[in-house]
Amino acid sequence: MIVMKKEQITNSHCPIGIFSRIFNDRWKLYIVFNIMDSKKRFKVLCDIFNPHMTQKTLSVKLKELEEEGIIAREVYAEVPPRVEYGLTPRGQTLIPIIKQIHAWGTAQYKDFEGNLSHCFVKKD
Repeated sequence: MIVMKKEQITNSHCPIGIFSRIFNDRWKLYIVFNIMDSKKRFKVLCDIFNPHMTQKTLSVKLKELEEEGIIAREVYAEVPPRVEYGLTPRGQTLIPIIKQIHAWGTAQYKDFEGNLSHCFVKKD
C-alpha cells in the first residue's frame, strides 16, 4: 500500500491536486451544484442545506468559493439588502463535470439502497 503525504496529494502543480485543494470538503460541490442553473440568495441556500449545515459553515464555504473565483457574490443596493450567489465564468466550466458526476451517482444509487433522502438538491 502506498501512503501519500498531504503535500503530495494537494500539490499545486498536479491537476488533481488543484481540484482537491479547492473542493477539499463535502459541501463545496453541493453548493456549486445548487447554483449552477440560477443565482441563489443566502436564505434559499440555507433552506436547501438545513439542518445538515449551519449558516456559519455555509457562509465560510461561500467565501472560500468566492476567493477561488468559482462563485460571485452580487449585492443589490436595496432595502433590505439583497445578496445573490452565482457562478463566475471559471465556475461555469465546472457545469459539465458536475452534471457527469450527478449522472454517474444517479446510475449508481441503486447500489446504495436507492435512498436519495439526503440529496441536497432543491428545485426552483
